[in-house]
Amino acid sequence: MADKNIKKENKKKKKKETKQANVSSVSYEQPVMSQPELVPKKKKKDE
Repeated sequence: MADKNIKKENKKKKKKETKQANVSSVSYEQPVMSQPELVPKKKKKDE
């Protein structure tokens, strides 16, 4: 029984970690949108 509970807790932790990762990636994207002059620089790197 205890092993099952531990596995459930691990799954919950993983879900929380992925949510935090998504939030951090969004916060990185927002400054680029608010500062459009940064966007052309990124496009030049792709070329």
